[in-house]
Formats: sequence, C-alpha cells, structure tokens
Amino acid sequence: YEALWKKHITDMTSAFLLDEETGVVSVEDGKTAVIGGIITDKKIKYTKNDKVMAFLQLEDLAGTVEVIVFPRDYEKNADKLVVDNKVFIKGRASVEEEKDAKLICEQITAFDQMPKKLWVKFPTMEAYEQNAEKLNAILGGSEGNDSVVIYVEATRAMKKLPANKNVKADQTLVQILGSAFGEENVKVV
Repeated sequence: YEALWKKHITDMTSAFLLDEETGVVSVEDGKTAVIGGIITDKKIKYTKNDKVMAFLQLEDLAGTVEVIVFPRDYEKNADKLVVDNKVFIKGRASVEEEKDAKLICEQITAFDQMPKKLWVKFPTMEAYEQNAEKLNAILGGSEGNDSVVIYVEATRAMKKLPANKNVKADQTLVQILGSAFGEENVKVV
C-alpha cells in the first residue's frame, strides 16, 4: 500500500503535529490537504439537531492526526468510517496555537477505490496489432474506474485508452491478461 499512499497524499500526519522546539505545526491553517492511513479510533457525537458527526484518529507511517467529520460528510461516508479501514481523507487544516492541528474532512476515499492504471506491454507494434482484437475482447468484459495503458517496448510508445475503455483492474482481470500475454507484461500501478 505504501506506493499507492505516497502517490495520493499531499501531507503526512507529521505536518499536523506540534513541533516541541518551535511550538508550531508545519501545515498552514485553512490549507487543503490529503492524508492517508488507517482509522485507529472513532468517536461519535450528536449535534444539537440530533445529527451524527465523528472524531477519527487517522494513523500513517509518521504518526496520528485527529479528523473531524461533520454530519453532512458523515452521512455520505458512514460505510467507510470504520476502525481499521484504510482511507484517504481530503480536507482543510485547522490550526490552533500550542496544539496539534486537525483536519476538517471534506472527502473520503477508501484505498481500494482509488483509480489505478493497468499497463499491458507488447514487445513490438506488430505484436500489439496482432493481439489488439484479443486484448479489446478481454478488456471489454470488465467495467470500472481504472485506466488502461498500452506500452510498446521496441518504440517506447505509450497509448492511454479513452475513459470509456476503463476497467476494474482486479486480480481476475490481471490473471486473464497474464495468461494471454505473459504475466511479466501486465502490471497494475
């Protein structure tokens, strides 16, 4: 998960932690940030209007940060807000003097819902052209949010297929493509 995590975050939790020497945090108040990690704790609170909100602890490789999820976002994302879930949270930094900063949640995406790229490599353009029909038939049987990139090694040509050709780059599809074109020629990033 580390490569996926590094690719999609803008800040680590360490940016939200109070530096004991300087007494400040490195993240700016109001800055939009994306952090990713595991939900290690969740506390539910009810507002005056009896709406549900949550206070999460999100842990990454550097530390832990508190995430505040207001009712509107809680309702939309309650299924993802489970302890031990791996999520990316986009939000605004809330900085107070002499305290660790917090993140006010605006968007939550589970790690496994992040769009990926499926790469299929062919040695030459001829090899690709000979297998294009077979490849399209296999890809046509899958629907999802993951983009497909065709790579021709000899010419170092790369072709990203249009969004209407997106697939679900799961193990099943990768195995089918691996069987058809060689496991070493299929990669998900």
